[in-house]
Amino acid sequence: MTGFDPFAAAAAGNDATDPWDLLADLSRRSAGTSLDRALDELGELVDRIDAEERAEGTDGAPAEVVPVLEVLTGADDAPLTYRSLHRRVREGYTSWDAFWRAPHQEADGLRLLQDVMRVGREGIADGIARLPEE
Repeated sequence: MTGFDPFAAAAAGNDATDPWDLLADLSRRSAGTSLDRALDELGELVDRIDAEERAEGTDGAPAEVVPVLEVLTGADDAPLTYRSLHRRVREGYTSWDAFWRAPHQEADGLRLLQDVMRVGREGIADGIARLPEE
């Protein structure tokens, strides 16, 4: 049987046919293909969830979150980006639902989202602290 002997080629100093290089190249290609496939699946999942939420009418800000957003963005000492968002919502240029769907599109939007979650955690902790002991 005659054929390609990767060990003989590697011994001859031909790096292009080094089996370890070939395996590494195949591994990189396989990883890239797997990553592309996973990203495509993730994109499809996000699109499907968005469509389901729109169909259910649940793609906006939860009712209990809107007052928190109002307080955090409407405070006199709030960051300028928060106050700007508050003003634009008040004047009808955007909405809390639009913010909630894409907080990353607002300046400091992700920071505001973190602040909303912090306030929520603090509220839960306060509620638990007030529970009567059994």
